Amino acid sequence: MNLTSIVIPVYNVEAFIIKCLESVYQQTYQNIEVILVDDCSPDDSLQVISDYLENKKTYFSTSIVRHEVNKGLSESRNTGTRHAKGDYIYYLDSDDWISNNCIELLLNSAFEYNSDVVIGSTICYLEKDKIEKVIFPLKNAKQFLSTQEEVFDSFIQSQWPVIAPNKLYKKIFLEKNNLKFEPKLLGEDELWSFLWAQYAEKISFVNENTYYYLLRGNSIISSKTKKNFEDMFFMLSKFSEQFNLEKNEKKKQQIKAHILSFKEMILMMQWNSLPNDKAYFYQNYKRLKKYPILSIGDLLLDKFSITQKKKNILLHLPTFIGAPFFIWRYNR
Repeated sequence: MNLTSIVIPVYNVEAFIIKCLESVYQQTYQNIEVILVDDCSPDDSLQVISDYLENKKTYFSTSIVRHEVNKGLSESRNTGTRHAKGDYIYYLDSDDWISNNCIELLLNSAFEYNSDVVIGSTICYLEKDKIEKVIFPLKNAKQFLSTQEEVFDSFIQSQWPVIAPNKLYKKIFLEKNNLKFEPKLLGEDELWSFLWAQYAEKISFVNENTYYYLLRGNSIISSKTKKNFEDMFFMLSKFSEQFNLEKNEKKKQQIKAHILSFKEMILMMQWNSLPNDKAYFYQNYKRLKKYPILSIGDLLLDKFSITQKKKNILLHLPTFIGAPFFIWRYNR
């Protein structure tokens, strides 16, 4: 039986960690190791974990790795990956939980298709409203993608959620391509997903709910700060670097389309989160212009859709025209 390593970063989750752990220790697949990474949690998360493990007879190997200083979610995942002995890696956030057959379902798919990555279906639990809702749907038409071109195309078309959890990664695939999470980055999953989608040649899907994502009122997905947007510009620079390095013309076209969509997303999210800071909005509208745009040739040919061409024009007008026009269109 192949060993699966479940990596769980721990920071300020004393109210949620038991439910998370219970879902892990109830797995139908039993060849699992659990790696808890203590990122200098300021609350009693580690005491809660210790008490829970002491009173529970578990057949899973469980280890706690401690950071000497707080390093953030990305580095916690990297630490867990370095300590993992499994053939497969599964990232689980410590305020979320998984179905009791999660690992079994994902592994069965991995074995059947020899997948580099297996992607499960995710349900969001809205803490405030106490309801379940599909926010990260799978949109795949196929159960299995067997070429790099297919995989990257499915990423560009947003056929699966970019969140790092609820995906089973073949460890040798991560090691071969030196895939790591970028330290100290908010919204790191956007860049992580882009990076591994550059290399995966075989991915498969499990269209059953295997992951329950707790959407808290104070979660980073529900509020954005300037730090979030500066990190988005960092990610945009990484996308642009890959665009400049890429030799394959079709892939360059795909990356350019992704950059275009990401630019629009930055402005939409910023105006939604920081509507009172127009100066920062104008500044960022101007900053976006230095990243790849559609060329005259792109606009004349049919490589890009009419919608993409319009979007490109609206995002690259003179700032004193384009920024207020974007705000006007968004507020309509």
